[in-house]
Amino acid sequence: MSSNSRFFYGYVIIAICFLFYLFVLGMANSFGIFFAPLIEDMGWSRAATSAAFSINILTGGFFGIIGGWLNDRLGPRFVLPLLGLLSCLGYYFVAQMNEIWQFYLFFGLLVGMGTNVFVPCMSTIARWFVKRRGMMSGIAFSGSGFGLIVLPLMINWFINIYDWHTSLIFMSAVLLLISILAVILMRTDPYKMGLTPYGYEKTSPESNSSIKFDMLSRTVGEALKTRAFWLFAFSLMCFGFCYFAFQVHINVHAIDSGISSTAAASILTVIGIATIIGQLGLSGLGDKFGFKKLFATGVIMVILGIIVILFARDLWMFYIFGAFLGCSFGVAATQESPITAWLFGLANHGTILGIFAFSFTVGSSIGPLIFGSIYDSTGSYQTAFYIALVLAGCSLILSLFLKRSIYNK
Repeated sequence: MSSNSRFFYGYVIIAICFLFYLFVLGMANSFGIFFAPLIEDMGWSRAATSAAFSINILTGGFFGIIGGWLNDRLGPRFVLPLLGLLSCLGYYFVAQMNEIWQFYLFFGLLVGMGTNVFVPCMSTIARWFVKRRGMMSGIAFSGSGFGLIVLPLMINWFINIYDWHTSLIFMSAVLLLISILAVILMRTDPYKMGLTPYGYEKTSPESNSSIKFDMLSRTVGEALKTRAFWLFAFSLMCFGFCYFAFQVHINVHAIDSGISSTAAASILTVIGIATIIGQLGLSGLGDKFGFKKLFATGVIMVILGIIVILFARDLWMFYIFGAFLGCSFGVAATQESPITAWLFGLANHGTILGIFAFSFTVGSSIGPLIFGSIYDSTGSYQTAFYIALVLAGCSLILSLFLKRSIYNK
């Protein structure tokens, strides 16, 4: 059976990865919808509640490295259902919790471990596609954007009709279902099915070029000794701080500004639509204009969004902010992998990318906690917004100094 047959099984792999991005990452990114009802029902402070989000993000980033390592050895047919099941159990137990430490354990750690689907999915897609690899990765990853469109409104509807407990149990059932689908349908690579990666037969010149480039790749230890590694790591850390701090707090900030909970939930939908535009409509521009330039453009969008939110009082201004934030993530996140290859080659790409992803999540884990603490102390997010503006500026400056050094073994 050939990869050039009318139906290529790699498209099933893309569909399963899309579902995992849609529901696993989409649910994690939409959890800010539960923020207000959790605070009201449980009586917790915003800082205490935000700490669970920080634990979740940091845990996901750390286990992302482990998830990629497991995927290389055990395959996605084992790893993805495991991650889906961890998320399923985590949300189910959150629905039953009574104490803040349970929130930290079930959402912070258990769900956090389950959300690290980015590296296993991208690694699997790379094995199935040579030609159109970037396009297929973008299509699969756009599931996270669609998740931000669909899930916030659906979850808010469930909370209004039932309650947040019932909503979490329902989402647990959905995660269990896609985990079962992964067990049935996922495969590690095409060779085990008698196939070859899509486009493999037609890309021998590209393959030879890739092999030559791999010979110049750096080891992880060598990469750690370069200035470019640390510039990009800290740039991603600052970007992660800004993105996830707003992702968690924008819903409750909108409600504080007098916007209804339903309208506030629609801001996350705008972020989701803008993320898809960035992922599918803009990310390919990196091939033409340069990955570093497009990443910097994504950071500039964050800066513009923060300037807007500093003065936002009406819903339309929150929508403009959401458009900037979503586009920035869709653009910048899709450039992370190509920039890693551009700087350090392909031989150790997965491990180095995992470390960069962890750097992003370190910032992402700190941001929500800082925002919550500042609000609890001052009763306002204004100081937090100015801090985010400074860090976004740092991310931009650091990224502009990225330079690929010449290296010969």
